[in-house]
Amino acid sequence: MSRLSNFSSAPVEIKEGEFIVKVYPLFAREQYLFDAIGKANGEDDKLKAFGNVVKKSLRDEKVDDEEIINMTVRVQNLLMDAIVEVNGYSNKVEDAKEKFIRQNKDTGK
Repeated sequence: MSRLSNFSSAPVEIKEGEFIVKVYPLFAREQYLFDAIGKANGEDDKLKAFGNVVKKSLRDEKVDDEEIINMTVRVQNLLMDAIVEVNGYSNKVEDAKEKFIRQNKDTGK
């Protein structure tokens, strides 16, 4: 194996009380799962796409569809923030937010 494998990101830990969950980075072959969240049409499709990313990111956990459906918005936000961080998407997400704000400001919305 080459030295390229040394560039793999370490997992990010989410701590909630006494519980700790490790969020692992997606592999290159799984990138499409993250992209699918933004491309999904309708809330059900977005939730399914989000669930697919969560299942791949929480490698140590056995997450089922029922848990995804019943997850609170707060927990969804905690997970998404960790997923964005561990995969190095932070700048892309911030750039997208800034662009959205700028476009809406220019159009008066």
